[in-house]
Amino acid sequence: MTVKDVFGLIVRTAGLSPILYGLFYAISAVFSLLGLSTHPEITFLQTAAAAGSYFALGIVIIVLADPITRLIYGRDK
Repeated sequence: MTVKDVFGLIVRTAGLSPILYGLFYAISAVFSLLGLSTHPEITFLQTAAAAGSYFALGIVIIVLADPITRLIYGRDK
């Protein structure tokens, strides 16, 4: 495994982090709908928007992992 491959793996792992945050916010949104929210000042729509934003950011990072790696290390020869 080359350094370039390891960097690509790190980028993909970094993309997994926002997806996990999105999962947390999605669960919080469900709790908000059930009336079990620990933060009543945050509405369901705000929580759902945060979940969607984090999911989208994670997907974008994972999809763009190869172009990011190429940007850093250049093209294969």
